[in-house]
Amino acid sequence: MSRDLRQLWDSLPNKGLFAFTALAWTALFHWLGNSTLGYVPSNSMFVWTWALWQHGSDADNDDQMGMVVPFLVLGLLFYRRFELNSFTKKSWPPALALLALAVVLHVFGYLIQQTRVALVAYFLGLYALMGIFWGWTWLRQVAFPYILFAFCIPFSAYLEPMTFKLRLLSASLSVGIAQSLFHLPIERIGTMVFHPATATEAAFQFDVAAACSGIRSAAVVLLLTITFSFLFFNTWWRRLVIIASSPFLAVLGNVVRLVLTFVVADHSGQAAGKAIETKAGFVTFLVAVGGVVLLGKLLPKEASSLGEIPAENPPSFLEKNFGRPRLGLAAVAVAFMAGGFLWLGYLKSVVKLGAPGVKVVNAPIFTDSGALARTNSVFLPSIVSGFKARTEPIQDLEVNYLPADTTYGRRSYASADGSMLARATVVLMGSDRTSIHRPEYCLTGFGWDILRSGMTKIPLADGTELEASKFQMVHAAPPGQKGQVSGIYVFWFVADGVRTANAVKRQWSLVRSMFSGAEVQRWAYISFFAACRPGEEEVTLEKLQKLIRLTQPEIEQGTLKTLTCRPPALISPGEMQKLSTGDLSRSGEWLASAPETIRKDNPWELGELAALKTMTP
Repeated sequence: MSRDLRQLWDSLPNKGLFAFTALAWTALFHWLGNSTLGYVPSNSMFVWTWALWQHGSDADNDDQMGMVVPFLVLGLLFYRRFELNSFTKKSWPPALALLALAVVLHVFGYLIQQTRVALVAYFLGLYALMGIFWGWTWLRQVAFPYILFAFCIPFSAYLEPMTFKLRLLSASLSVGIAQSLFHLPIERIGTMVFHPATATEAAFQFDVAAACSGIRSAAVVLLLTITFSFLFFNTWWRRLVIIASSPFLAVLGNVVRLVLTFVVADHSGQAAGKAIETKAGFVTFLVAVGGVVLLGKLLPKEASSLGEIPAENPPSFLEKNFGRPRLGLAAVAVAFMAGGFLWLGYLKSVVKLGAPGVKVVNAPIFTDSGALARTNSVFLPSIVSGFKARTEPIQDLEVNYLPADTTYGRRSYASADGSMLARATVVLMGSDRTSIHRPEYCLTGFGWDILRSGMTKIPLADGTELEASKFQMVHAAPPGQKGQVSGIYVFWFVADGVRTANAVKRQWSLVRSMFSGAEVQRWAYISFFAACRPGEEEVTLEKLQKLIRLTQPEIEQGTLKTLTCRPPALISPGEMQKLSTGDLSRSGEWLASAPETIRKDNPWELGELAALKTMTP
C-alpha cells in the first residue's frame, strides 16, 4: 500500500508549483472569502464554513455532513490509486480559463455577499490548478469523487419546504402501517403522532423530527447512491437509476425506523420509544444501504469503469511550440489571484450604502433581558384603529447574531375583541445583507413547520395592492395540550423606492444595484405573524391583512433622517439613565424605554394565547 502511494506521489509533476499556487488560492479565501459579518464575524470563508458545520455543536444541525465529505473524497482517491498512477501527468494550459472563471465567480459571490458561491469558486479553483499542472486526463479521472465536495456546501435551510414534505410522507406511511399491521390506536396530525391513554396503556406523543426524516437522511442517502453508482456502474442510465432511488430509499428507511419507534413505545412506553427515535437513526441508513445493494443486483451487469484508462490528450499548441512553460503557468495563475484580490479591494472602496425604505426614528429599543439593543429603531405605529399596541423587545440572540449595524422595530397588536395577537417586526439591514435572512431559519428554529407557501395581495388605501409572501405553518401544542397550533406568517421586503415579496428578486435587485450603481440597497424585512387554532387560518389571515393595510403606509411612508446606531459601550451613564427612565416619549408614542415595562404581562394574552407567546418568532 505504501509503495502504491509512493508511486502515485512520484508520478505527480510540478508538486512544488501546485502547492505554492494552492496555498495562494487558499490565502485569498481566508483573507477575502466572507463578506457577511453577521452570524460569523470573520473574513475567512473557512471560519464561516466551519461555523455552519458546527452550528454551535447542535446535534440537529443538518450541515454537519460537510465535515465528513473531505475524508470520503480522500478515501475514494486512495481506492482509485492504481488508475491515477497509470497515466502520464503533464501541464495543461487551457485549465487557466477554468481558474479565471473561478476568480470571477468568487468576486461575484463576494459582492452579492453569498459565501456559498465563494465556496463553489474555491473548489472550482483547486480543480483548475490540478488541471494546470497535472493535465486533462487527471481532471477526467478525479471528476468523481471530486464532485462530492458539493456536499460540503451548507444548504439545509434552503431545502426545508421540500424536506418537510418528506417528513409528512414518512409520518403518514408509518402511521398507516402501524395501524394496519400492528393495530396500534395512534393518530396523526401533521407530523405529530399521538397514542391516547387507555385502561392498560399509557399515552405517548412523537414529532417526526426534521433531523431524522428531513434533509439529513435525504442528503446522506443521496451521497450513498452517488458513490455507489460511480463505483460500480459505467453507463449513465444505470447511475441515474441508482441516484433517482435516493428519496424513495430515504423515506423507506425512515418509515421502518418510525414504525419500530411506535411499536416499542406501545409496548414499553414513551421513554423507550424516544430512545429508539433518537438513537436508532442508523436503521434508516441500513435500510438504504440494503436497498442500494439490492437495486444494484437487479440492474443488468456491466464492467466497472474504475480500471479503464482514457486516452491521454495530445500535446497542446503551447507544448509543441514553446515546450512546457510550468513557471509561466504558475505566474499566470498567481496573477489571476492577485487580480481578484485587487478587484475586490477596489470594489469595496467604491460601493456606497443606499437609503432605507422605512422610517427610522430616534427611539431606543431594548432586548428581552433589559439591555439596550439600539439607540434608534424602525417606526411602527402605536395607535391603530381596532387594535391595542405595545412595543416589544428584541431577543438577545438576534442582537448577538445579526450585524452590528442592523436596526430593529417590533410591536405586538391585539385585536379589540381579543381574538388575535399579532407581532409586527421590521429588520433593517446596514451594509451587511445577513441582517435579513430567509424566514425559514427563524421559523424552524422556533419549532414551526411550513405546510404551504404562497402569495397574498392586500388592497391599500391609495388604491394600490401590496403583494406579500404568506406561510401557513403548524407547531406542536403548548405543554399539556394535545394536537397542533396553526400560524400565519406574512412578509415582504422594501428598499428606497423598491418593494418585493420574493427573496430571490430582492437578492437580484441588490446585485444589479451593486454592479450598475455601486450601491448597496438598504433593504428592510417587514413581517407580521399570528398564531391561531387549526381551522381558523383564513379568518386570521383576514385580520392580519386588515392590520397590515392600516399600518403599512406609516411604516413605509417617507424616510426620516437616519441616525447612526451607536453601540451601548459608547453611551454615557447619563444617557443610559435617561433612556431607562423613559424621558424620550413624544407625540403619545410609547417607546421601549423601560425594561421593567416591557416585561409586564400583556392584558390581552388570555387562555391559549398566553402559552403561544413562547412560540412567536
